[in-house]
Amino acid sequence: MVNKTSISILEGNGLYRMLLQRMIHSISGFVMERVYEDLPSAVEQLTKPSDMLIVDLESAGSSEVFDFIHGLRNRSDIRIIACSHQTDEAFMRRAFSIGVNGYILKESSYDEFRANLMLALSGGMPMSRSVVKKLLESVQPVIEGIQIPERSPSVKLSCDIIEEVLSSPFSLQRENLSDHLSRRVGISYHVLSLQFKREMGINLSQYVIEKKIERVKSMIRQDSHSLTQIANLLDYSSVAHLSSQFRKVAGITPTEFRRNTFGVS
Repeated sequence: MVNKTSISILEGNGLYRMLLQRMIHSISGFVMERVYEDLPSAVEQLTKPSDMLIVDLESAGSSEVFDFIHGLRNRSDIRIIACSHQTDEAFMRRAFSIGVNGYILKESSYDEFRANLMLALSGGMPMSRSVVKKLLESVQPVIEGIQIPERSPSVKLSCDIIEEVLSSPFSLQRENLSDHLSRRVGISYHVLSLQFKREMGINLSQYVIEKKIERVKSMIRQDSHSLTQIANLLDYSSVAHLSSQFRKVAGITPTEFRRNTFGVS
């Protein structure tokens, strides 16, 4: 009997989850072992990693996904393939620095996506666009041995404050978040933003957006608020604004996320 490489998938988008499963089932030498729809499920259930893990970098806020990947960094028996809509060089550089072995852009044609998946599964580096190729050429020589720097007190405090604010109903309406951060951290928002970007590899404003979307997902899972109520609680100007931002981060609308969560048609 020929040994097959086992694969697990962490993919928050139902469409891509289905596509990946179909593609893997059609490729000989590989077997689908586990499928996780969100990061909490993967963290809770991934007791024994497969030979290969395909990770949707938009399955949660990027910091949480990166922390999850970084936790698997020292395992030499697992390869990690990242799938993402992101083409930002700093974002991709950070992904490779914490142990990602391949990076596939989701916004590819079906054939291109499948070809790059096969390349990644066989040990090659997917290069679905010139920006990825250029990045890989510059990063590849120094991927090994890169150390992730400790977060400074200011950045750590900022992350804690953002979590605190987003967990408190209507807190965003009492004071502008940038002013709130600047006042509590004790430095200007401009300086804090530069420091945050340097340490986290993501803009502070984008980090806040991702955290807000995580909060939206959590509130949808709790099924205790309508989208209108969630928009009001998190200080969105409208449900349309919330939906637009949610789709950019998660790849689907809040309505589609609710449908996938509760299995309703």
